[in-house]
Amino acid sequence: EYSLSAYFAYGSCPYLLVLDSDDKPFRKLGTILTGVESEKSKQTKLYRLNDRPLKVKIEERDPEITYLDSLSFIYQDTQMQELKEVFYPLAELQKIDQQYFLLHQRESLEIDLNKILPDTASNIKLKINGYYELI
Repeated sequence: EYSLSAYFAYGSCPYLLVLDSDDKPFRKLGTILTGVESEKSKQTKLYRLNDRPLKVKIEERDPEITYLDSLSFIYQDTQMQELKEVFYPLAELQKIDQQYFLLHQRESLEIDLNKILPDTASNIKLKINGYYELI
């Protein structure tokens, strides 16, 4: 896939993809951490995942490095009727502490939501803190 941003040498960002069923390919939802090209501009952003995807993938396609500081999912528990948050079980992504999980070009982080969210989770959102830098 050709990237205009790489050609014109200005910021792109990592891509967010979802897998809705095992018999279909990952579907691109768009880019995340848009406009956050340095540690100075690092911020937390929220992205709606719509229905109930099986997996989520954060993929770095361009010549840049993504620095992820925290990653969690906020969801509505249909059984308890309350909002809950669960962090991805990787030490670097548990809290905003400048301990980064890095993604280089052609690397991705794939998350199996069935392993970290209950069956009763709906209205799922990805909450992510980080930034990226052009190489």
